Amino acid sequence: MIASFGTIAAVFALLGTGSQAYVSLRQLKEFDPAAHRAFVAVDHLKAEFSSVRHPARWSHQRREVQQLLKESPQEARLYHRVQWQIGSWTLLTMASLLAVITALWG
Repeated sequence: MIASFGTIAAVFALLGTGSQAYVSLRQLKEFDPAAHRAFVAVDHLKAEFSSVRHPARWSHQRREVQQLLKESPQEARLYHRVQWQIGSWTLLTMASLLAVITALWG
């Protein structure tokens, strides 16, 4: 009985964390449009070339993006703030997923 409550709690934690991450990142566009624009612009520049299909172009593009971020510290700060937010939500979601796996097989 207790084990099933642990599983249910882990599943709810996963669903809650995943949905909160989704809502939080969607609201970013509304509440912090400058950070959203900076992140999208840098992310599109970084993803212009595939590292597998065009390794030389990808490497060159990455160096150009790093140089652009050095030249614009405000955009770099905004980009890194959004990147940290995405990373933290990813970690929380992964932790919840591991809790579900542990509850099911533990």
